[in-house]
Amino acid sequence: MGLPGQEVVISAARESWFADGKQPTMESVGQALIDKYGAPTKDSMMDGGSRVGPSRHLTWAFDPFGRQITETSPLFGQCNAPSSPDGGVNLSPDCGVVVAAQITALHDNPALVEVMSVGMVDQANGFESITATEQGFEAMEQARRAAETQEAAKNADAPVL
Repeated sequence: MGLPGQEVVISAARESWFADGKQPTMESVGQALIDKYGAPTKDSMMDGGSRVGPSRHLTWAFDPFGRQITETSPLFGQCNAPSSPDGGVNLSPDCGVVVAAQITALHDNPALVEVMSVGMVDQANGFESITATEQGFEAMEQARRAAETQEAAKNADAPVL
């Protein structure tokens, strides 16, 4: 996001599929994420249904000052990130960096991981970047129109009345 030459990344995500016979355990992947990011803001399990295995969803959410959001915060549940590379991003000036992970188990062995996806978004800075980009493009458009009007005033033919 950003004006040409001033682009910044505000969100990124990746997905990792594990080969047959090389799948890590659900427990080891969850613990590796907690070791890397600390205690999660939210940690929940969801049933996978008839075609996919169950999945564990972890979120680490922070406010714009870098403080982790807790259950007692009014921002709890408001600051999210897509864990999937195909997920859409919502931005809020009230939320800071948010990391989300989804660990999906094999359908036939829920103790093993089939796929893991992890994404992050810098919400407040992303919101600010989008706002600044919109304002920058609007200023460029206004300058283009003013120059076009000024040029037309110099070169336009007088109307025949």
